[in-house]
Amino acid sequence: MGKMQRRHIMAIKRVTILFFCVVFLILGVWFHLKSPPQVQSSLPRDSSQQLPESVEKALETIQQNVDYAMRPYGSLNNADKEQLKSFFTAISIMNYVQSHISSTQYGFILYYFPIQLPKTLEECFSKGAGICGHHSWAFLVLARKLGLPARSVEFYWTSSNGQPNSHAAVEVKYGGEWRYFDVTWSTFFIPPGRAGILNESDVLSFKEVQALSDIETYRITNQSILAYRIHIIAGINVFEYIRKSRSILFGKEGRIYFEPDKIGDKLVFTPMHKPNYIGAVLDYSDGGVGRTTALLTGVGNKKKLTIHVLTVHKNCTIRVSRGRKVKKMRTSFPTPGPIEFSLGSPDSPNDEVQIEVIPENPDRVGCITFKQIAAE
Repeated sequence: MGKMQRRHIMAIKRVTILFFCVVFLILGVWFHLKSPPQVQSSLPRDSSQQLPESVEKALETIQQNVDYAMRPYGSLNNADKEQLKSFFTAISIMNYVQSHISSTQYGFILYYFPIQLPKTLEECFSKGAGICGHHSWAFLVLARKLGLPARSVEFYWTSSNGQPNSHAAVEVKYGGEWRYFDVTWSTFFIPPGRAGILNESDVLSFKEVQALSDIETYRITNQSILAYRIHIIAGINVFEYIRKSRSILFGKEGRIYFEPDKIGDKLVFTPMHKPNYIGAVLDYSDGGVGRTTALLTGVGNKKKLTIHVLTVHKNCTIRVSRGRKVKKMRTSFPTPGPIEFSLGSPDSPNDEVQIEVIPENPDRVGCITFKQIAAE
């Protein structure tokens, strides 16, 4: 075999290897983008099970930080002491997650090695990478193990540039009130001018934050976070979601609004940057069940609705309503494929279509996932 032939064969091998690398890379990204949202954490719910080493280490460090922070306040009464301890615990969890799960590192992996993105809580800690959903996930499972009541808060909105967007944060309950913490941006909100130990822990709930006329006056943020500085320098308002979010879930409970795309004579609703599930699902924190409802806007005079179901989790009833008209259909596990509903004529063209999924046992999980919903 001549020298030129050997070079030619080697060149073909290199091109072939490069081709398959690119194919595997594209497939990896595709599966990552298409994978359904996780509805429960990988942390064992049975306290007798062995915890991942990364979680054990986090719990030990956080507990030590809280114990040290509480040393000067032994003379407080039990109620005040418990409120302050809960506040210190929330801050310590947020600081730990922020310092061990980096949005910037996640961006690096996404850009250079997308098939290596973390998929479990252990991988988030071991790779030191994650974004808002991972931050909230980590916070909630750590809070649960530390006995701190908490729930997820999810936001879905359209950005100023017209792009769909989403964000995730948490609320912690102490002193009988929910308190809002944005773990990704290491932020919470306190009314200004407060003095005293307990007033420092008087963090606002998200609904209180959303009602503020000027959130900047109330905002407490660690502005040294690299991801935060990158966004600020780029002129991006990372707190845009507070004003713009219409679809908000508290502990998976709430309504998600879907706007249609017109395709021929059909109106198509797709879960772009929004949950692709409807029904009762588990929140990450304490195993509580939240009920997510879909609201379709702009349906107008369309009279037929088709839900393209991917999966059905447990036996449940799908309830579709518009105005005073209600249609129901019972589904069994598993029943993938299209499910059609006759909407009839609307009472008003502006009526929204509401879709609920009701499990047989109202205290248990029961939901569907869907690819898209079409109205015609």
